[in-house]
Amino acid sequence: MSRTATKDLRFLDRRDFRSVEAMAREGDKKSQWKTDYRASREDGRDDWAGSTTWAQALERALYGWKEGREKLSSGVVAAVKANTPSMTPLYHFDVGGLMPDMDRYLAGDPACMVTYASSEKRSKPIIRILVDGSYSCGVSQQVVVNAGAALLSYVDRFTVEGYSVELRVAIRSEGGDVGIDYRIMVKDADQPLDLNRTAFALISPSMYRRVSFAVTEQCPEIEDNFRHGYGYPTAIPESDVEAGVIYIPSPNNLTETCSTTEGAVKEIGRILQEGGAPVETSYDWAGEGEWDGNQS
Repeated sequence: MSRTATKDLRFLDRRDFRSVEAMAREGDKKSQWKTDYRASREDGRDDWAGSTTWAQALERALYGWKEGREKLSSGVVAAVKANTPSMTPLYHFDVGGLMPDMDRYLAGDPACMVTYASSEKRSKPIIRILVDGSYSCGVSQQVVVNAGAALLSYVDRFTVEGYSVELRVAIRSEGGDVGIDYRIMVKDADQPLDLNRTAFALISPSMYRRVSFAVTEQCPEIEDNFRHGYGYPTAIPESDVEAGVIYIPSPNNLTETCSTTEGAVKEIGRILQEGGAPVETSYDWAGEGEWDGNQS
């Protein structure tokens, strides 16, 4: 489905951040709004904000979110099992490695760490992905996790096949005729995937409702339009996505297709394939593959 701008917006705050940490540090600055109220700093409301305080959200943004990593890890393992045809595994278990296998870890098995088997690194195009990270509070968190896990299962597979993957998150909101648009680098093409930080960026409500709100509070020009609700999520039109970049829609648009792991794998796979990524046209739900664990 094509996406076109529904109206002309004046973007009063449009910024690119080199990392989630850089964005969080910007949000940690003193507000430039006249009002004393800051939604980013409101204590409690964990179910809405994904954290009980700004300090907690800031720590997770800077150093990673362990609980989110565990939640995302389990989802990625399930997603890989759903989208990987039967094949010779490209991994092995040991006491040290790139990422934990949660079942083995919880069972007390010392050899619970997953590491890639050696594979030839081939020169292939970079796959660039932009994930829309703005979504309404009524969206089920399970949908967000399913979509994030499905995406990372493909990122992992692309890496095994010799591709480099660039992963960014976009946050766009509008209020009246003005808006904000932030683009945040989560993983550069030559970086390994840090699942602790990626979990915060992809599945924590705090990324949107604390960190991006805190950054918006640095823009005094937008206060009159945003201070009573901080705008509302709006889709990014095709004209605002760079050529060659694959856009993953907001969870607002994935509530039906990503309500299950299998559905998320199929929907995210379809989107990636239509964007030109090397995704197979068939989905094998009976695959017995394991997550290859390309994590740091």
